[in-house]
Amino acid sequence: MTSSSPIRLKIEMDSVHHMHKGDTAFQWPENQRRYWIVAMFCGTLLLYATRSAVPLCMAAMSTDMNWDKEIDGAVMSAFFCGYMPAQIVGGFLSDKYGGEVILGSAAVAWSLLTLAVPFLPVSSVLFLSPTMIMLAARMCTGLFQGLHYPSLTNIIAKRISVRDRTFLTSTIFAGGPVGTLFMGSVGSIFLSQFGWHSVFIFHGLMSLLWAYIWRFYLLLPEQQQFALGNIKMVEATGSERASLVNVPWEIFLRHPAVWGLVLSHFCQGIAFWNVFAWLPMYFEEHYPGSKKWVFNVLPWLLYFPVALTVGRVADCMIRKGFSVTFVRKFFQTLSMCGGAFFMILINKSRSFHSALFCMMMAMSLNALGNAGTPVTPQDMSPRFAGTLFGIMNSAGAFSGIVGTLITGYLLEVFKSWDSVFNLNALVLVVGALAFLSLVTAKKIA
Repeated sequence: MTSSSPIRLKIEMDSVHHMHKGDTAFQWPENQRRYWIVAMFCGTLLLYATRSAVPLCMAAMSTDMNWDKEIDGAVMSAFFCGYMPAQIVGGFLSDKYGGEVILGSAAVAWSLLTLAVPFLPVSSVLFLSPTMIMLAARMCTGLFQGLHYPSLTNIIAKRISVRDRTFLTSTIFAGGPVGTLFMGSVGSIFLSQFGWHSVFIFHGLMSLLWAYIWRFYLLLPEQQQFALGNIKMVEATGSERASLVNVPWEIFLRHPAVWGLVLSHFCQGIAFWNVFAWLPMYFEEHYPGSKKWVFNVLPWLLYFPVALTVGRVADCMIRKGFSVTFVRKFFQTLSMCGGAFFMILINKSRSFHSALFCMMMAMSLNALGNAGTPVTPQDMSPRFAGTLFGIMNSAGAFSGIVGTLITGYLLEVFKSWDSVFNLNALVLVVGALAFLSLVTAKKIA
């Protein structure tokens, strides 16, 4: 077969029931999967770039709209009010209809919502104030972006073997911080040169272009054919797929490993989303003379190379005989405890450079967790990885609501960032203990 001919893969649903642990019934050919990996990496990059727009522009938006810190926190947490319920729904839908379909459809919606932000009304409409309209828009954005990661997890669990799963999952998921880096650099230029409205317009158009390209190669005739580049796959019909969606809810809800996974992800989410949402404002208030692109870019600079490295190292350890559970616990614990150390250390910082260094190290150590929680649902339940990831990520989304609101409250009441970073350190240690004591990478369903 020549390279110009599409490779056609028929998904045999009966073989799903005879899979061994970690096997996938319809993996991509090794020489073709790079197209999918690049596409999903770019989609994740743009997802986080658009998500980072509000934190980046918060100071300017807050000034224009006369918001206080509590409203700032409410606007940022509104995203997670939609993001949280979308996780389990996204996992179920991707396990039922295929992550490829859900991923592309959701991308169209959140791209348009990002593009619409500068054009939202600046005066009341009926009984809705401009702030309420902004909150509703952010909630809807979170709702559609919440479908992204469960869909990715479903695709990865189906298409990638366990021996390569950590590295490729880490690579795709690293697109998020790279997107934050992209927003911090390119977005900062647009913000300083053209105002905050331009940030949403540019990144909304970029995301819409990616969504269009994804959908352009997504063909849905009667048998639901999927295409990307020179890959085509024929998905099974709804009746064939129905046998796959008998989700073992009782096992998931009662198994201690699932609760350990949920608690750990919740704790890491509080620390991550606090940094993600409030980091630009911290540096602007503490070091007002510093350049915006520096503190918006450098904290995320090492994340991508660290994520790639840890994926390779984790897969290598598994191939050499280390248990998958040991590898997951080792990197997750190192990530969270190391992050807690630098969260405490940043409170001791007395200069811009030392604070920036601590934040860089905290974010780099966070990347080690890509060999832990993100890939563990695929180990625990390959068939229902999307649903299990959705359950776990619902806790992460809820932490975004709780964390950003608490931070806004602490800053409004105590006028100090020390309590914020101490809270981050505490929850990271609690999450590390939960993962270490409860979580397993053995198959449970």
